[in-house]
Amino acid sequence: MIYRICTVILCLSLVISIFYGRYEALSEGLSQGIAKSAELAMSMCAGMCLWCGVCEIMGKAGMTERLSCLFAPVINRLFKTATDREFKILVSQNISANFLGLGNLATVSGLKAAKILADKGQTNLLGRLVVFNTASIQLLPTSLCTIRASLGAVNAYDILPHVWISSVISVCVGVFVCIMSERGEKS
Repeated sequence: MIYRICTVILCLSLVISIFYGRYEALSEGLSQGIAKSAELAMSMCAGMCLWCGVCEIMGKAGMTERLSCLFAPVINRLFKTATDREFKILVSQNISANFLGLGNLATVSGLKAAKILADKGQTNLLGRLVVFNTASIQLLPTSLCTIRASLGAVNAYDILPHVWISSVISVCVGVFVCIMSERGEKS
């Protein structure tokens, strides 16, 4: 669907630029946009490669097990009925990756954890898992700061207090809504 929308927008831009005789500006803007998007993709890719490597090393060194123990009180409290050890490790990896601002990396463990919940028939906990995967608490929003730095921000990390406040509020509200909707389903 998004491809169709982008194609329609591109064709409409082409027709309008030809109609007004400004196709040079369109081609210049198109080439600049492609160059900037390639530059952004390369800077994001470098950061993702670094953090994927760090997470792989953490896994080999057994640090994911330790992180699982660190996050165990929170995970056990929020996912009381989920007893699968692999699920809890995946959720702790998800929370850790989101904590470091690596949303793309967190998605993989989040999808695996959601599959475990679905396979075990615990679909009532999927809402909470989605909240933790999407409205995560971020200590260091690396992806966002990488984008800001590539776009010329003087201090890419000056948004940290705002990110901390908004991410904590969004997770709290999301979990509250999940708990209230689960209570509504029971009654």
